[in-house]
Amino acid sequence: MIEGMRRRFEASLVFRPLHEQDLRQILEWSYGGPYAIYDSRPDDVQGMLDPSNAYFAVLDADGELLGFCCFGADARVAGGDYQTEDALDVGGGLRPDLTGKGLGIAFLRSVLDFARQQLHPKAYRVTIAAFNQRAIRMCHWAGFEVADRFETSLANETHELVIMTLEA
Repeated sequence: MIEGMRRRFEASLVFRPLHEQDLRQILEWSYGGPYAIYDSRPDDVQGMLDPSNAYFAVLDADGELLGFCCFGADARVAGGDYQTEDALDVGGGLRPDLTGKGLGIAFLRSVLDFARQQLHPKAYRVTIAAFNQRAIRMCHWAGFEVADRFETSLANETHELVIMTLEA
């Protein structure tokens, strides 16, 4: 049943540039606990609406906001080694009430497929907090491999982050 839900979820996703009303919803999302480092903050607004940062809303077939993604420099985290320009940095978030339901892999595959069609990358790169083992496992399932680790300050705390890459 979960696999069928994932397939329907993946097949029905729609991507469009992020609008201000999407951002208002995203600012209300709260991941809670240690995952709160992924919460969007009001000072993120200008960057998320800047077309050069390539933010997209991810909607279901009925137009309901399910998540968002971005491509390029805004998907990077300060302190990481992003010297290789051949990889497209990918960031995003699934709506908090949809996390932990086995939909993340379908969401990720759809985001990568969208990037493949629109941006034609040679490789993909994601940066994930090391404590977020669910996201790391999901990326491993999608074929990503750990390329680097580093520490940086997020939400006034030091966190270890993992950079993972996948050939396109």
